[in-house]
Amino acid sequence: MKKYSYRVNRRNYEVLYNMFIKQIIAAVFIVLTLIICNISKNPILKSISDEFKTFNKPVYFGEYKINHERKLPPKHQNSIFTMNETTLPSPENCSLNEIIISTPLKRPVENGEISCFYGYRVHPVTGNNDFHAGIDIAVPLNSDITAVLNGKIKETGENRIYGKYIIMSHDGGLETVYCHCNDIFVKEGMNIRRGERLGKSGNTGLSTGPHLHFEVKYKGINYNPEYLL
Repeated sequence: MKKYSYRVNRRNYEVLYNMFIKQIIAAVFIVLTLIICNISKNPILKSISDEFKTFNKPVYFGEYKINHERKLPPKHQNSIFTMNETTLPSPENCSLNEIIISTPLKRPVENGEISCFYGYRVHPVTGNNDFHAGIDIAVPLNSDITAVLNGKIKETGENRIYGKYIIMSHDGGLETVYCHCNDIFVKEGMNIRRGERLGKSGNTGLSTGPHLHFEVKYKGINYNPEYLL
């Protein structure tokens, strides 16, 4: 009788123990679910999550995908495809197709408005028809310019058109270009993390006022940066 009682008690303990473990697992699952659901709503949790995702990990988690069917957003199609009632093709080194990557770019400057879009335009300085290979973001002089993705500084320099410029290379053949800088803080060969300062915005080169000219290139071809910002 005592032996049977011992077995019953032991079985009861095992049942209670298993129930306790299951309840703990269920509670942990519920807490994790609530945290995940609130990451997008809580800016602090979201910033921690974003930093965790990029810490010591590659920025890209898949192949670049180029959609050859979709063109530019409707709001820009008229200004891009027609000029003086004539349809114009893009230059050989520029594309009107959409580019998609697995991680959106961080804005290279904060609080700036796009003052000149990607595509054909009348150049504000020369007055000639011109294909704008990037976007211009109007910002005050000496605004911080930051890296849009992890990468390496490929080149820095200065010329008559772009003024002081920075070229960054990223995984998979992607490059980003930052032009008309007033100051440059980085040197060629430096490894840079997303959000690190590259320099200060300026008015160097062929420019009508302080702004950042920003380009995105994939395997040597320019694409509209708006798709990725």
